Amino acid sequence: MIIRFDPAARRELIDVVEWYAARDVKAAKRFVVAVETAIQEIAEFPGGPPPLETWSGHEIIRRVRLHRFPYLIVFEVLSDVIIVWSISHTSRKSNHWQDRRQNEGRE
Repeated sequence: MIIRFDPAARRELIDVVEWYAARDVKAAKRFVVAVETAIQEIAEFPGGPPPLETWSGHEIIRRVRLHRFPYLIVFEVLSDVIIVWSISHTSRKSNHWQDRRQNEGRE
């Protein structure tokens, strides 16, 4: 499977890594490993994670919570591509990424 990050999701990832790195470089490295591990699991078992409860569209949008970090990866599985729509803190409004998807022409 090909993994594609929405540009805003990639920016979220960079912002979080920078935030952790400014406080604790080791924590930033652990965060990167947690993201890489989650992405690898998504690629291996794309239908495994549960659907996102707050999504009301016809397509299935799934989410994975990172191990040891309060962050979710929100993604969509297409035929041979996984699109990561968001990497966001669990306290953030869970549908903030939906405009990104609509702007991609998927709705």
